[in-house]
Amino acid sequence: MEKTKIMADKQDQTGPRPTDDNTGLTPEKSAGPAAATTQRATTESPGPARAADLVANPDAGTAGRARMAGAIQGTVGNSRVGEMMAKPMVQTKGKNPAPKKPPPITLPLPKEATRKPTGAAEFKAGEVKVIALPDKKSKKPIVVKGKTRDAMTRISLNWAAPTARTRDGKVTAVDYGPEPTLTIQTTYGPKATPEMKSTYGKGTTKEDILAGQTSLGFHEGSHGEYAIQYTKAHPPPKFKGQAGMSVAKFKQAQAEYNQEMEEYRQALDEYHQVMTDCVGHKGEGCPD
Repeated sequence: MEKTKIMADKQDQTGPRPTDDNTGLTPEKSAGPAAATTQRATTESPGPARAADLVANPDAGTAGRARMAGAIQGTVGNSRVGEMMAKPMVQTKGKNPAPKKPPPITLPLPKEATRKPTGAAEFKAGEVKVIALPDKKSKKPIVVKGKTRDAMTRISLNWAAPTARTRDGKVTAVDYGPEPTLTIQTTYGPKATPEMKSTYGKGTTKEDILAGQTSLGFHEGSHGEYAIQYTKAHPPPKFKGQAGMSVAKFKQAQAEYNQEMEEYRQALDEYHQVMTDCVGHKGEGCPD
């Protein structure tokens, strides 16, 4: 009996705070000479500094705080007593820290997108999973095909052909694995910002100008939007391998799937480039 598992290499195709410890003896636990000493102390004027220390003591209890107020009153006056007695309450209330903003992502995100602790956003576009990574800032000039660019949006489509469990030369089950994943990330050059003017393609058409959408960020975000538009309008190829076929035929189905996915990636890449770069003032390399 022969039992094997057919594996396929994964394809990665890429387009262009100190705290208080109140453990001291509380009034309820005081007894004998120690308690008497405390009581005598409260009949004397403690002075402003000492009075403030007594008021701030949370273990003093209601009666203790009343005695402290009487002692303080003779030294600092009624208005000052109210201020000192209220001060500890304000101090212990505290404030909630402002929530930390996630890092910026140039790609416009849909409402259903989920932000991860890493800052990445994830959502579905048709049958493809989309991962939008936070923007990057390059310290070195961005060079694409020998030309220096202000920014670049990298779009990569990743997939893995399904694998199989076999017995006696036949496929008994198919393991499909994760769905194809589209990863999008924009990188800005050393002197570039998303607010800069777009010099070609999206951001330079009449419609964009009338809408006030003329920035570099708008241009770069359009690359990702058109890639997502493509996946919604064109579902990725279906894997044709299935249980019951021979191992040889299953391997052939894996090879065909990888080829079809590569062609799909190329079509997606061409679509978002043409739709983003080859409108308005066309970029270099665009068809006439």
